[in-house]
Amino acid sequence: MSNPTIKLLTACITYCMLNLVSACEPASLDWKLFQEKYDLNHDGMYSLKEFERVQDFYPYNWPTDKRFQGDNKQAELFDYLDENKNGYLTNAELGNIHVLFSNPCEGWPWS
Repeated sequence: MSNPTIKLLTACITYCMLNLVSACEPASLDWKLFQEKYDLNHDGMYSLKEFERVQDFYPYNWPTDKRFQGDNKQAELFDYLDENKNGYLTNAELGNIHVLFSNPCEGWPWS
């Protein structure tokens, strides 16, 4: 094979490998949409009253953990996420919601 053919073949293999490795990337929560929808007073924090309106975490559904089901699911999840127990969720505390979502890449060879 000629040198340009080898370079082209190497480039194609590299491209395919990189695409395969990044094929399963978990989606990020749409934080902008979440803030617009649920941060009613636009203070960058969420009170229990605001959080009680939360139905999902687009593009994720409500966590399936049994602790956060039923009539008080928002209050239970709010209490779980409120690390400093001050009655408000900061964006950092709310970001911990990711541990409750299933990993779509689980079981992939590199996960």
